[in-house]
This record gives sequence, structure tokens and C-alpha cells, in this order.
Amino acid sequence: MQSVMKLASGVAPDNSPVQKLSFCLLANLAMSRDGRCLLQKNNFLQAFLLVPMPKAGGVKATSTGGGVGGGGLLGLWLRLLVSLSFAEDGQQSIFRVTGALELLADLAPQRHHALLALHNLCFCPANKPHVIANGKDYFEVSLCSIEN
Repeated sequence: MQSVMKLASGVAPDNSPVQKLSFCLLANLAMSRDGRCLLQKNNFLQAFLLVPMPKAGGVKATSTGGGVGGGGLLGLWLRLLVSLSFAEDGQQSIFRVTGALELLADLAPQRHHALLALHNLCFCPANKPHVIANGKDYFEVSLCSIEN
């Protein structure tokens, strides 16, 4: 799994087939407890904050340009975070990445997978106080995104 993480993060952000397959494999491995534990221990999730973000008014979630589902490298990361956020320990891994919650909230209106990850994070009653304490009304962001 460590080799797969190196492939995912070491390949240029041009959405090469190797990078796409690496992220798909990591998303599948994130479904297991051991996989989630390795992602957390290696601080792999910190790299999410370094992904180039679209400019305001950029690619919408329904767009087909830019690689996998219109998301490119960002889309690959968001799919991984959705898989990771299905389990409570994976949710805690996401919470430990300073700034990840705010970034997901900022992306939620344009990116369906960011909204799904936020939904999963809010679904667990134990996480709701943590989400609310971050100063933004993530539930309002989610509702606005769903209505649009």
C-alpha cells in the first residue's frame, strides 16, 4: 500500500492512468480498517491540501472536462475521501487534517463528491459538534448545494 501511495502522490498531476488506478486502489483499500490506518499513519491525507483548486466559478460537478468525472486530480482525491468517510475512524482521519473540513465545505457547491464526503462526516452524531464548532454552517452549505 505504501508503494501505491507513492504512485498516487509521485506522478505528475496530469491524470495519468497509473495515478488514476492508484487512487482507485487506495479508495478500495480505504474500505478496510487496515487501509484506513495506513493512510492515517503515513500522513498521506495531508497532501489533499496541496491539490490545485479550481478558480471561483470553475468546473462544475456536472462538467465532463478535465479528467475523471470533470474532477482531474481533485476529483480523484474527493473520491478517496468519500470512501474514507464511510467509516468512523476514516472520518476521524479527515478531521485530523487541519483545513480539510473547510476545503470540503468550499468545494461542496461545485463538487458532488465533496458534498458526499461532508454528508458522511455529518451523518455520525458524534461528529456533528466537531463540524459545527468549526465556525461555518456546513449544513447550510450542504442544503444549498442539494437545492441547486
